Amino acid sequence: MKTFQITQKFGENGGLGFEYFDIDENATIEEIEKEAIGVQKNDYDNRFPGFAGRSLERPTIRVMEFLNGRKPKGGIDFKTKWR
Repeated sequence: MKTFQITQKFGENGGLGFEYFDIDENATIEEIEKEAIGVQKNDYDNRFPGFAGRSLERPTIRVMEFLNGRKPKGGIDFKTKWR
């Protein structure tokens, strides 16, 4: 299993939020991206059930491989739109 970190930016001041998930070592970039988007959407739904206002999160998230508190050299790192 590999651990990945999702970094999301909030609002105009650029506050950051982090989510983590594990996925099989043999997962493709497409599978990692799909899982990251699912984790992000689930986190949003859990924080704002029935919330009708403007979303503070930026629509782009950064997904990177995470090992011992940092991105390993040559590790996976990409940005994707989650909404």
